[in-house]
Amino acid sequence: STEAGEGGRPPLKMPRSTRDHAEESRRLIANMEHRLGESRAAPWQVRKRLFRDLQRELHPDKNLDDPEAAKLAFQRLMELRGSFLAP
Repeated sequence: STEAGEGGRPPLKMPRSTRDHAEESRRLIANMEHRLGESRAAPWQVRKRLFRDLQRELHPDKNLDDPEAAKLAFQRLMELRGSFLAP
């Protein structure tokens, strides 16, 4: 809801459930893996740039709406680092 809360203050955000975090992390990971898959045959410099862009996008500090889901996606990205950036 975008209505103001009591006293004109913005309403408090309800904490996300564990299920919401899991769904959001699955969405982030699927998107990331799709983008990595499309670039698998690209030159190393292009893959490195994409990897760095994904690191910035998925970093929990950049995803204040759901840092927990971003953390899971970021961890998965780091697991794929060696295989994706191999020459």
